[in-house]
Parts: sequence; structure tokens; C-alpha cells
Amino acid sequence: MGKAGLTWDYRAIVRQYLEADSNLLDYDTGGGGVRAQCAAVRENVSASGDWFPRKKNSTGVKKVRNIFLHGLGQNETSWNQTRAHLLTHDVKIETPDLYAMARGRGTDYEALFQAFTDYSNGFDDRLNLCGLSLGGILALDYAKRFPDQVNSLILIGTPYEIPKLLFRLQGILFHLTPKTAFEAMGCSKKEFLSLVESMRDLKISHGLEQMRCKTLILCGERDKPNADGARRLNRQIRGSRLRFVDRASHEVNVDNPAELSS
Repeated sequence: MGKAGLTWDYRAIVRQYLEADSNLLDYDTGGGGVRAQCAAVRENVSASGDWFPRKKNSTGVKKVRNIFLHGLGQNETSWNQTRAHLLTHDVKIETPDLYAMARGRGTDYEALFQAFTDYSNGFDDRLNLCGLSLGGILALDYAKRFPDQVNSLILIGTPYEIPKLLFRLQGILFHLTPKTAFEAMGCSKKEFLSLVESMRDLKISHGLEQMRCKTLILCGERDKPNADGARRLNRQIRGSRLRFVDRASHEVNVDNPAELSS
């Protein structure tokens, strides 16, 4: 499971981050493998170290909402296989189209983030946010600015900082890419290039030490460009966990959705 020497089962934890009504599992991350010590999650679970801090409202326990955010070169359909696998565990997710969400507001990152903020703040529930690449950046940014709204984070292939050289090379490739490829994602080539350019100077690593929600960091075992960034995120975000997903590159949700959600 994952890198050699890591026998801890991150897949169960993915489900634990998303199943608000499941039992609380305590995992041993050492060489002994999974150590599941199940204890019933009481109604008045506090935020003092339990996996699922919950609030009570007039009708009882307040549940969380699972929102999955796609990557830069993807759209909401990139989560279809993950959604199907999670449904077999009775876990439901929402997968908004980020490009459609920002349409009419602007074509830069701040416009997209504001659109996502308005979308997320429209829910009374606390949020379990799972994001890949661009989606991970948005989820992390939102958790920094609205910590009380976020129950947990799952960051997949999310960079610690914007790789300037790689972004420059990608920009060249994007300029050479036919317009039809961008239209298939749900945006125009001009909108896409504008978004990429606006992300060049993002300070992703700022404020990580202040994060206080449960955070799971995943990276495809073949995603070499983001492996070091995943480790740096893990070091900076207190209490976070890091695991590498077998047989996957950057697009874990496309390369190995069964392993991600089984």
C-alpha cells in the first residue's frame, strides 16, 4: 500500500473524512499496519482531537457536506468514477464545475476563489473539502480564510508553491493547444490562459501553520513534480497525514479512482 514501508491504509481514512456518521477509528501509522480501535462517536463530539467535530442544531447533530474540486485541466466529470465508487459506501459527494462557477465574474484566480467562496458559504453545513491540484489550492485557501466552515481537507497533488519554471513551460504548451481542447473542459482558451497566468504568484504556503482542521495529503506515487511539495505541506500543516497512491500520477481521480475511494 503506497510507498515501501508504509502499511497504513489511507483509503479507510478517506472514507472516515467523508462519513460523518461512521465510527471513530484510531490508526497506528507505524510498522504494525492498521490498528482500528473503534469507539462510538457521541452526539456531543468536540473539536478536541476527534475526527468529526460536529455542532448541534434544533434537529440534532449537524452533518457535513462533501465537496470535491477538480484540477486545472479537468472538469466536474473527472470525479465520475470516484463518485461511483464512494456511492458503494453510501458516501455522497458534490462536484461543482469550477469554470461554470466563475463565468461572468472574471477570468483570474481571485474571481474564481470569490465564486467558490459564495458557493461554499451558501451552505449551513460544515464542509469536507477534497481538491486536486487547482481544486486543492482553492480548498486550502478557503480553509485558511474560513476555518470555522471546514470540517476536514483532502489535498491531492496540491503544490506547496507555484513551480515557476514548470508553469512557464506549461504556458507554452497551453498556447499551442487547440481551442477545442479547452472547450471540452468547459472554458475558452483565453479564460484558461488568463487563469493560469493569474496563479503564477500565489503564496500557497503562507498561513499553513495556522491550519487547524483535519488534513489528509495524497499524491500519486508517479507524480514526481508534486512529491516534495506534498511532503512540505505535511511538515507545515500540524497533525496532517501524508500518503502516496499506488499506480497513479498527478490525476489520481482519473488514474486510480478505485484505489482512492475503495
